[in-house]
Amino acid sequence: MRIGDSRVSSSDVRRALAAGDLVQAERLLGRPYSMRGRVVGGERLGRTIGFPTANLRLERRRSPLWGIFAVRVRFAAGRGRTAETWPAVASLGTRPTVGGIEPVLEVHLFDFSGELYGCELEVEFVAKLREEERFDSLEAMVGQMQRDAQAARRLLAA
Repeated sequence: MRIGDSRVSSSDVRRALAAGDLVQAERLLGRPYSMRGRVVGGERLGRTIGFPTANLRLERRRSPLWGIFAVRVRFAAGRGRTAETWPAVASLGTRPTVGGIEPVLEVHLFDFSGELYGCELEVEFVAKLREEERFDSLEAMVGQMQRDAQAARRLLAA
């Protein structure tokens, strides 16, 4: 692929993503960067703290992107549901506050109720909010999650 007189390489895209520069990645790709996967069961901690999430395992994929993001989630029609796009906030990382080890993409869809287990989702990354971090307590993590959700809502509404 080319942009103007320059050839675009996958290394250029990975560098932009690693820097959290989603605008540059979109320019290089010609579309927003996204990841696709099937929703799997998790520990269900999100439900107990007011942030139920759809979990997508990365499996063997290595993501150049890590952190907390404002995203849009698309899922296809099926299972009695129409094709839809939802605003959301996502965490892509290992969940260090709760002792996570495996990388996972966790997505909290705003104002959504229903089951997504087994559904195929496409997560389109809109803006990076911050780096993943380890909190001293679950309460501190939930407070930051609330601020992240507010920031993501503002960004996605603009």
